[in-house]
Amino acid sequence: MALDLKIEHGAVVIPGAGIVHATVGVKHGRIVHLGDASGETAARTVNARGLHVLPGVVDPHVHLGTRSPFELECESETRAALAGGVTTLGVYLRQLAGSYLESFPQVLETATRKASTDFFFHVQLFTRAQLAEVPRYARELGIPSIKMYLCGLPGILPSVDDAFLLEGFRLAARLAGEGFPAVAAVHAENEPLVNRAWARISAEKGEGGTLADWAEVHSAAAEEEAVLRSAYLARVAGAPLYAVHLTSGAALARLRRLRLAQQPLYVEVTSVHLSLTSDDPMGLCVKRYPPVRGREDVEALWAGVARGDVDVLATDNVTGTREQNRGDQGFLKASGGFGSLGVHLPLILHEGHYRRRIPVEVLVDRMARRPAQIFGLYPRKGTIAVGADADLVLVDLKRSQAVE
Repeated sequence: MALDLKIEHGAVVIPGAGIVHATVGVKHGRIVHLGDASGETAARTVNARGLHVLPGVVDPHVHLGTRSPFELECESETRAALAGGVTTLGVYLRQLAGSYLESFPQVLETATRKASTDFFFHVQLFTRAQLAEVPRYARELGIPSIKMYLCGLPGILPSVDDAFLLEGFRLAARLAGEGFPAVAAVHAENEPLVNRAWARISAEKGEGGTLADWAEVHSAAAEEEAVLRSAYLARVAGAPLYAVHLTSGAALARLRRLRLAQQPLYVEVTSVHLSLTSDDPMGLCVKRYPPVRGREDVEALWAGVARGDVDVLATDNVTGTREQNRGDQGFLKASGGFGSLGVHLPLILHEGHYRRRIPVEVLVDRMARRPAQIFGLYPRKGTIAVGADADLVLVDLKRSQAVE
């Protein structure tokens, strides 16, 4: 059989299996051969000696069109993702009112026309009408995963109450029972605690507040309480909790204990929260929702990655220019958020593999296989196997390059 592509002599990283030295053969965009292909001809042959061959990274937590038109970011950010080894994006759709049934066809058409990566979607829920339509989103649009905010963003996003959250979990459990890869994701922070801290610190510090002050506004206690409350309601509903962008060691410890008690749940941590701290010299230019924290929390999260407490490594990408970020305009004006798709894989490899000696196959598992499994994409995505999509990334683990 004549192949379209043959990748030879590389160290092939297969999540869950390890690293093998094999030739990968590709035809019509799929992997059709894995092993000795010395007798196979190919239209193109790549010598990957000295390189690791990874499955394409699956980033299930991406926001597009938040500060710039969706069409523009669908093109620019997926190109950045692809350049950084991210080949599949899970895009969170945001509509504060109205039905996704009406808006989604245009979103899908734009993504199909403009995106350089593969993609799938989640819906963010803000209204009771949207909540009632969740079964239709799964059945008619193929979108069974939802996200709910226990702590919104003032003037930008509203939050939902506990009754809304419980109903969302119940709907996810019902869809899972019907065979859908239903996921109920929660932005878990205690909103009254955050609002009270914001009122106090902004009054005390004004524009002179710091990145560390921002971490105090969105405190670890606010996250831990909301995580625990969300997990309780998920257990009542019979649904797993998907905790997005976890930032604190305290919240992770809570979820670890619940998991040891056999409660099903998933933990997601971002490469930003694993690489930046609240004393970063860039200051408010790296403001995030939720915030980067101190070194102790970063190390606790990395320990969770190594131990298996963290399922997914994502970005929570929200692209913004320096002008949109306003990080140089002070504590009250800085808006937060910045693109990270292009450096997601390099950051994880640098911080996880080089600095903390976590095996590369473990990191690839959290960046590829686990998100693909959780969101119903596996084994077509997230692995290197015969029949899988040929989303392949070649990495030189000995090469060092500064990000500019």
